[in-house]
Amino acid sequence: MSDALIFADAQRRVRRVNPAFETIFGYTADEVMGRTTEFLYADPHDYATKGRLRFEHRPGSARSDAPYELRYRRKDGTELWTESIGRSIVAPDGSLLGGFAMHRDITAQKLARLELEQHRVQTEAAMRDRDMRLTGLIESAMDAMISINDRNEIVLFNTAAERMFGH
Repeated sequence: MSDALIFADAQRRVRRVNPAFETIFGYTADEVMGRTTEFLYADPHDYATKGRLRFEHRPGSARSDAPYELRYRRKDGTELWTESIGRSIVAPDGSLLGGFAMHRDITAQKLARLELEQHRVQTEAAMRDRDMRLTGLIESAMDAMISINDRNEIVLFNTAAERMFGH
């Protein structure tokens, strides 16, 4: 399996990981056993937020099972984006036993989407700039045509006056 799997206890301490976890995050299983998963998050705030949404089990509490994208941190300090699914594991009596999460590395896809979005914004800005320049050129050309028309009318008026009055 190429997705990282993490099984944690009710306190969110790592109890088991698969080989893909070691490949994606760069930690060996021995290095993470017993640690809370907080060290994996690029933003510590996400640890608390995702914990409330995904792992805290309270009867009647809102919980989301939808996949989510989030930044994490590898052992070497580099960040990665994953598409993740996390879920609490609940005993038949309703008590929280722990949770699991599955993480798929989508860093390349996410960076490509971000680059594409930057390109789109730059292209739109360049098109707006071009449109403004074209509008300015059209306005200048129209002003020049009006000016030429005014001079032609004056010339025509003077020619007609000369003919009428002999000057």
